[in-house]
Amino acid sequence: MQLLTSLKTTQEPQRRFMRHFSSPTSHFSTLNKERSPCEELSYILTYMEILKPRRRLIVNREVQYDVLMHLSILVVSLFLAQVLAASLFLYHYREVIPTMSALDFISRFRISFLVYQLIPLTLGLLIGSYIFNRLTSRIAGPLYNMKRILHSVDQDRSRDLEIKLREDDYFQEEIEDINRVLLKRRIK
Repeated sequence: MQLLTSLKTTQEPQRRFMRHFSSPTSHFSTLNKERSPCEELSYILTYMEILKPRRRLIVNREVQYDVLMHLSILVVSLFLAQVLAASLFLYHYREVIPTMSALDFISRFRISFLVYQLIPLTLGLLIGSYIFNRLTSRIAGPLYNMKRILHSVDQDRSRDLEIKLREDDYFQEEIEDINRVLLKRRIK
């Protein structure tokens, strides 16, 4: 809506719009000349389905929920590790805290506090990187195998054309459908 309002108030966007969409090479060269550029832009955006809301937010439930679950576990674990490290730090210096002002405490123990915070953060990120690497290989592996086999089919290489997956890979049903099509192609 703001885009349409800005087009009404300034002349430069209107000129750029008309210059682009009224050119003979434009896909929209058959614009309705009776409509204003703002109305035409609204029509084009609606035609191109830019203004329509997304129909499905969850496309592949298994993959999207697993990624969301792992990401949530990582974030919560990092938060809890930071809270635990801060609590241990404060417990370690519990006798000193009442005798010092906050500014003195921070200036004296900031390096120790950072070390207490960086250790669980570093460990959490390393463990998280390992888990996400395993998770993404369960996504990328089947896609790579599918690309390799489809490229072989495109090149008409005659060999066993079947996409093989590990037991815990994603896209099992989709790959089974592709394998079925490849088998029918091989039989013909």
